[in-house]
Amino acid sequence: MTKPTRRQFIKIAGLGAGVAAGSGLVSNLWGLDPDMVPDPKTDGDKIVPTFCELCFWKCGVLAH
Repeated sequence: MTKPTRRQFIKIAGLGAGVAAGSGLVSNLWGLDPDMVPDPKTDGDKIVPTFCELCFWKCGVLAH
């Protein structure tokens, strides 16, 4: 097997990224259920508003 050139590697990597990105779009065409994640409001889960403390912006988070 020959070693791929840099150009061939870029082409293969681009094709792989395109396939990975497109796979999420194709799943709805196959009739899969778009609501795979259950709704916490109907499952009895509790939503707790909080914030992240990793940086000084303190972004808001809804924890389930």
